[in-house]
Amino acid sequence: MEKESKNQWRKEAVICGLFVFVLVAINFFIARSTFSQHCNHGIAFGIDLPQSVFICLWLATMIFVVCLLVESKKELSSKKKVGRMTLGLYMILVGSIANMADRIIHGCVIDYIRIVPWNTFNLADTSIFCGAVLVLWSMHKKNKYEIAKKNSQ
Repeated sequence: MEKESKNQWRKEAVICGLFVFVLVAINFFIARSTFSQHCNHGIAFGIDLPQSVFICLWLATMIFVVCLLVESKKELSSKKKVGRMTLGLYMILVGSIANMADRIIHGCVIDYIRIVPWNTFNLADTSIFCGAVLVLWSMHKKNKYEIAKKNSQ
């Protein structure tokens, strides 16, 4: 059983790595193209932070997400599927790592999707946002289930 669990972790890590590669490659080619783009040196919505504060926040967030992921995987260990919470956490990790790779490669995050005039974003940002929505939805569903279970006793 433990070997199966390690193999599952490896498979999921490889899939995440491939998604990070794809997101970084897309941003790399967009940065080299004439496609409309914005170099975002800050965090979400272009908010500027000192580099040391940004790195500390990023590392703390990654540690927190990985801890949540490990806990989520423990809950699903008897089942052979990836739950909403786990998928959402992977999406947050992939998007965050892809954006950090962008910062290392380009010195900023390459944003190229503009829906509203005051903000641009990229696919990695979308992955982070959708992952956060999945995590919150999962937490809400779990709380509803636990309350219903408690009331039925």
